[in-house]
Amino acid sequence: MMQAIYNLLLYFFNPLPGPQFNFYVVILILILILVASSVYVKIHLKTHKEDKNLRRLFKHVPGKLVTFAAYFFVYIIARYANIYLFSMRTLLFATLTWLAYFLYQTYETYRVSYPELKHRHLEQMNASKYLKRKKKK
Repeated sequence: MMQAIYNLLLYFFNPLPGPQFNFYVVILILILILVASSVYVKIHLKTHKEDKNLRRLFKHVPGKLVTFAAYFFVYIIARYANIYLFSMRTLLFATLTWLAYFLYQTYETYRVSYPELKHRHLEQMNASKYLKRKKKK
């Protein structure tokens, strides 16, 4: 039992897991998807300039997607070159978890916060801008 736990911990925290890695192509495809989605979101924000809520809520998304792509690219290079501590599997799993959390947070913002802000903005636009005058006696 202790040997199994030791092997599991060694699998995740081995500072030099070796250059054999079966997911080079998968991570390169993930990098391309992240960069392409970053470009798409940037273009979408540029074409919808009149929707200020969309721009305000999602202006940071393209930059963060490119940052994640850069993290994965550095990880691929470190894994290929077998660089000490940078090619750990733990860093890959931590970055994948961080990406999943970011995508979930962005989805929830689009699904919950954005419609509320849009509705509130429409109510403010339709509300009367002037105070009602008192009747003269």
